[in-house]
Amino acid sequence: MKILDRSVFVGPSVHAHFPVIRLTFDLGNLEEWPSAKIGKQFTDSLLEALPGLSNHGCSYREAGGFYVVLPKTTALGWGTFLNTWQLSYNK
Repeated sequence: MKILDRSVFVGPSVHAHFPVIRLTFDLGNLEEWPSAKIGKQFTDSLLEALPGLSNHGCSYREAGGFYVVLPKTTALGWGTFLNTWQLSYNK
């Protein structure tokens, strides 16, 4: 994985009305490693570390959907986005 660009927006911007750090990265060959391929220990540890992800509906569009999808297969890019999103709310 390689970070290609990073920007910090301290005030209102096109991205949000609050401070935002925007990262653009290239997953490289990690793009071919969905969550199911990484393994159950990884997904279980992730869900334990970030319990707020239980509120994300993912393709099920209801709370808990991400918990159902993650062990089966989730693209690393989407998983990274959701983890970053959840961490931004853990203050």
